[in-house]
Amino acid sequence: SAAGLTKGGFIKRDGRPSDDEILVSRLIDRPLRPMIAEGWTHDTQLLSWVLSYDQKTVPNPLSVCGCAAALAVSDIPLVKPV
Repeated sequence: SAAGLTKGGFIKRDGRPSDDEILVSRLIDRPLRPMIAEGWTHDTQLLSWVLSYDQKTVPNPLSVCGCAAALAVSDIPLVKPV
């Protein structure tokens, strides 16, 4: 619609994430969440996209490193970098 509203909500519009997507999200979240300093109450999203894939190298560890680098150069207070 012109207002940008889609009937049915998020799940019907975009579908549910696959089990692999959920596991990769947890793989990124688990080491990074404890590194953010206490008191940080702002909603924070880290997005990682695979733009090229050679079918040999698993991109999951690289996504953790990329998200950690993004946090390191941001203004988000970190206890220590990953």
